[in-house]
Amino acid sequence: MRQIVLDTETTGLSADAGDRIIEIGCVELINRKLTGRTFHYYLNPERESHEDALKVHGISNEFLLDKPKFIEVSEEFLGFIKDAELTTQIYKYFTPQYFAKAFCHHWPYQYRRGLAHAPKFLGHLEAPWAK
Repeated sequence: MRQIVLDTETTGLSADAGDRIIEIGCVELINRKLTGRTFHYYLNPERESHEDALKVHGISNEFLLDKPKFIEVSEEFLGFIKDAELTTQIYKYFTPQYFAKAFCHHWPYQYRRGLAHAPKFLGHLEAPWAK
């Protein structure tokens, strides 16, 4: 079984308010063992991070200015997660719907539709401090 474990940092906690992913990191597991394959990028969200988010991740707005936009790495990302179960260990707000809004707001429709069927979300673990 192929799984991808995904972690992100964001500009804030509301994709509905326009918050975006600023860092994405993935590791691949086959039969629950690390394979050594990874996917990692810092991303230019084209907006500033909220002050509270900066306190959590410490990734400055200035640092992100010359980083790629997600659309520029989206093909590589889709290739990495293709045919895998996708697992997150992030706050309880990080649902497949949030994922689609935060990542795919600027993708052409066929990518958004394809992503919805590509990985199977195994779920997420609620962080104790997110209650």
